[in-house]
Amino acid sequence: MIKELSKLMKIALSRGKELISLKDELEHAKAYIQLQKMRYDYTFQVEWQIDELDEDMMNVLIPKISLQPLLENAIIHGVKSMGDEGMIIITVKDHESGVSIQVADNGYKEVDLDKLHRLIRDDEPSTDLGYGVRNVQQRMRLHYGEGYGLSYQLAVGGGLVAELVLPLQRPELPTI
Repeated sequence: MIKELSKLMKIALSRGKELISLKDELEHAKAYIQLQKMRYDYTFQVEWQIDELDEDMMNVLIPKISLQPLLENAIIHGVKSMGDEGMIIITVKDHESGVSIQVADNGYKEVDLDKLHRLIRDDEPSTDLGYGVRNVQQRMRLHYGEGYGLSYQLAVGGGLVAELVLPLQRPELPTI
């Protein structure tokens, strides 16, 4: 547990950098999941589906701690209380405009997809679910612009899929 906590802290601090490599963010996510599995009395399964990504893709910059809120929501609002039937699948793959990271759960609760869409568009007041989601989306848009960020869709067979799309290279930000 101490080893996983130290990984979490190391990456969270990141020498003060806001953007870290996808490789480091995935390491942070894995440590976070390990801690949650130790912390909670219930169990759930986790599957990592990471395509053979070249070094450039693993070095794509992502705002640190972007996956943690998505994983937390998948655990608490998705697979909590499902026991071994609860499944979270993290998929990282090549995307037409960069890299796609999906966090999918097979949760049994009904999901208000419209509310999630309003949250990421900033049209809905934040709730417990909303603060992390809105924060991730705002940081994505700040760093990458309108064409990138967070989206949601219902999973086939039940549950939810959160998807982050990142560019291969950080676009040039306009100068003021």
